[in-house]
Amino acid sequence: MKKGFLVILISVLFFPVFSQGFLPEELNGIWEGKDRIIFFEEPQNDKNPEIFIVLKNFYGWYYDRAAEDSFYSDKGNRDRNAATPKNAEHISYTVTKNPDYNTYNFNINYSKHNNYTVPLACINENLFLNFYTRDIDFNNEEQLSAAKNTYDGFYRGNIVSKGLMISNQSVPENITCFYVIQDRIYNIRYWKTDMDYSSKYARFTYEQDSFEVPCHVQSGGYTYSCVSGRSKKVRNPQPSAVFNPGDYIFNEEHTLMICDKEIYLTKMADKNTFNQLVELVKEHNSHRHPPVQPLFPDEPLDFHWDMIDELEKNNHLIQAVRIRQRNFGLRGKDIGK
Repeated sequence: MKKGFLVILISVLFFPVFSQGFLPEELNGIWEGKDRIIFFEEPQNDKNPEIFIVLKNFYGWYYDRAAEDSFYSDKGNRDRNAATPKNAEHISYTVTKNPDYNTYNFNINYSKHNNYTVPLACINENLFLNFYTRDIDFNNEEQLSAAKNTYDGFYRGNIVSKGLMISNQSVPENITCFYVIQDRIYNIRYWKTDMDYSSKYARFTYEQDSFEVPCHVQSGGYTYSCVSGRSKKVRNPQPSAVFNPGDYIFNEEHTLMICDKEIYLTKMADKNTFNQLVELVKEHNSHRHPPVQPLFPDEPLDFHWDMIDELEKNNHLIQAVRIRQRNFGLRGKDIGK
């Protein structure tokens, strides 16, 4: 029995962990944002892949392959100039997917003891940072069908990060969750805590509305709470705001809500390979910025020499200098005569 268990354990430890597919298929390809380009591809070997980030430096005029796997550096040489470091950053990552909501958690490993989780949501080949998942029983077909006709319920928040970055980020001290009741939406603050996670619920009460919400939510490996200690009441409830579905982006099932409509990354439909990315970077960097416009318009200069001579004629020191200048060469006003 022990021998059989040992064989299974060794197989698990040494079997290539990516053989079943490390990256969700829909993420494969090139994704573009306003300040960067991210490239995802199934790992070329059995080690953890390293994130590929192209930064749009100098207001987007120069593309810098700032972070990439050494495997790619060998395939396509990076430019070497004053804007590009000699060596690219090497940052490994892992990704997990929640298929119910089509959301992802990217765990970025900056060093052995320094990592950060970036939650992302995908709708129509667009990735968003600020999103909320609706608490719903996905095994209940009746509840799923009813959800498409209403927006009521609890929307669980996540860490809102700056995105997939080369440098580490600070963990937010607070995250937001929402509760929707018909035309009203409540903003519920959860703060980071070192309490053990609890799946219990707390009562939220404000004027005529009363409902239950989770005491704790988790995101990025951290626990956030809306209650003090073992209390069963939400601390400091705030009044509701008007809920207008048009102010948000929802998926078709109404289980995923996007608050910030600004798209973080959009998948490039016609480019999805490393070679295409290299050509994209080379083609863009071949452009030259137009010359900077002069600070002052290019017009003939009038030095008003007559006025200058009039002011200098009784100054003996200046006249002595002018004599030495005539012996040396022409003055500016005499050039071109």
